[in-house]
Amino acid sequence: MNRFEGRVAFVTGGAGGIGKAVVQRLVDEGAQVAVTDIVGEAAREVAAAHGDRAVGFALDIGDEAAVKAAVDGTMAAFGRLDVLVNNAALTDMATMMGDTDAVTIPNAVWERTLHVNATGYLYCCRHAIPHIAAAGGGAIINVASGSGMLGDSARIAYGTSKAAVIAMTRYMATQHGAQKIRCNAIAPGPIVTPHSRKVAGKEFDIIARHMPMGELGEPADIAALVAFLGSSESRYINGQTCRAAWLKRCRRRARRAGMRRARSGCRPTLRRWTPRGCSACCATVIPILRSPRWRWWRSSPATPPRCGSRCPGRTLRCCPCDCA
Repeated sequence: MNRFEGRVAFVTGGAGGIGKAVVQRLVDEGAQVAVTDIVGEAAREVAAAHGDRAVGFALDIGDEAAVKAAVDGTMAAFGRLDVLVNNAALTDMATMMGDTDAVTIPNAVWERTLHVNATGYLYCCRHAIPHIAAAGGGAIINVASGSGMLGDSARIAYGTSKAAVIAMTRYMATQHGAQKIRCNAIAPGPIVTPHSRKVAGKEFDIIARHMPMGELGEPADIAALVAFLGSSESRYINGQTCRAAWLKRCRRRARRAGMRRARSGCRPTLRRWTPRGCSACCATVIPILRSPRWRWWRSSPATPPRCGSRCPGRTLRCCPCDCA
């Protein structure tokens, strides 16, 4: 498909895992792309791989003058701007370690995170919107996070900044829709990138067991959604937040299904099995709910389940911790 033939996109954080996949997808579909990243050399390397279809800029989105210079450079290189992808975020290890809770987070971490992750998106929109409007309209895609829609035990600044991005998306969609500029957000769940794998480590293996399909998302999955929201195929989608690779809601549905089974008279008996294969922590004995009405369990009644095993309507846990 060449949905972006003759169109120009501006991508922030374009040298990271998701950003690099977005650049690749847009170029493959015919776009010319301005690749920006706080690591300028990395941005230029990504751009160089696409020849004259891309140009790279060093950009700290928290610096408004640098944002304006990068947008002006894009206009000088390609002559127009149609799509803005706000993907950059402050995710360095030092900041994330200091991003704790309301009582202990240092003011500097709070202010820096909000400035880059929320105000930086505002700067990019401020300087891109006039050019997008001059081109006859286009699309803005803000990459937010599931953290902006759920609470967590840490990272209060990051979650707050992403919630601000989601709210900002709705306001921009409302305020600039008359200029034929659509603004939507994407809230990814767990996505495997080199950086996230380094930060999360083995926790990703635990998270993957809770996903409905048993696997985590890849950067290409988010890039495909960015391409759809940036194209004319999504012309009537505006002000929305698209959730990608979500986890919590699926678990709530499973619990509700278990409650329905309990109300329908399913009375399982308690059995005990010895654990095997638990990759996290493991108790010596596993209490398992067994019932002939659960077909999954009937199919292999002699096989003890591993952590994260599922029966219809209930998640089985074999550990005293929350590893399953």
